[in-house]
Amino acid sequence: MGLQKAGLLGVATGVVAALVLLALPDGGSQQAVKYNPLGSTSVVKGISPAAAQQYIVGGTQATQTYSFMASLQSRGQHVCGGALVAPTWIVTAKHCTTGAGVTKARVGTLTNNAGGELLTVKRSVKGPNDIAMLELATPAKSTPIKVADQPPAVGTATRLIGWGQTCPNPNCGQAPTQLQEIDTKVVDTGCTAQGFDGTKELCIESPGGNGACYGDSGGPALVQTGGVFELVGATSRAGADQETCGLAPAIYESVPAFNDFVNKNLASTPSTTTASSEIPTTEPTVGDDGRTQVPPLPDNGQIPTSGLDNLLTPENIALIQTLITAIAQQAANR
Repeated sequence: MGLQKAGLLGVATGVVAALVLLALPDGGSQQAVKYNPLGSTSVVKGISPAAAQQYIVGGTQATQTYSFMASLQSRGQHVCGGALVAPTWIVTAKHCTTGAGVTKARVGTLTNNAGGELLTVKRSVKGPNDIAMLELATPAKSTPIKVADQPPAVGTATRLIGWGQTCPNPNCGQAPTQLQEIDTKVVDTGCTAQGFDGTKELCIESPGGNGACYGDSGGPALVQTGGVFELVGATSRAGADQETCGLAPAIYESVPAFNDFVNKNLASTPSTTTASSEIPTTEPTVGDDGRTQVPPLPDNGQIPTSGLDNLLTPENIALIQTLITAIAQQAANR
């Protein structure tokens, strides 16, 4: 009986270890994430590796704190930008949610390594084109930004904000931690990249070779309406598939063009969503036979993929400990 009990405990421990490994990027590899500003090949048709992960070049330090600005982070490092559009939702680029292992979002600060609110990312929801949304585990206190009702017309003044290197070539310098901004406008020429769709994407000018560049993917393009900023774009890629920034405009996903997708997620609740990676925390119950009944995992085909921050919560750790104790008790009663 002692061997049987030990064996069951060993199985339980192995299950816990397997869950932890599943939560780690690359199936449990402990190699540190190396942020490549070129990014990996995008899942969006027509986006080259060199076009991913945009930064702002030629801008100035931000003149104000943008309460909605989000730094998406993996293991403490900034990897992409985003915009808080509701207390628990951030709009970003879809390719920012693929392979980067984004687990945290720092919101409402001028620096991506301090200040504001550091919030846990609960899950990602991939949308059409190169747009996605991140749901936060807890509501942000920072003020969200409103998504514009309509895409901006050609010639509309826009402001781009983001963190990143201030030189135009790949890996040419260290990205600043201080938020940058630059004023530019929507144009109708120069975006010749494969797959560009003017009905769903914006072509944003790079005046004098300045503008969006490596590392600012997902970050917002803003317009002012009645003196208040509204969200119109999320950084996607280089306008001509070029490696050197500023030689062509930058392509932004037109967020108003995807208002149906945005509003559907804003209106969703945990009971109606299907992509959740949460693990239930239901306590075991005692059956009629006096034995502990262990609750099953959700039968929705979902495997936790959002990292240790979502998996090893205090509630889930307590559940794991309860399950191991229950298995040991059943073994002792045999």
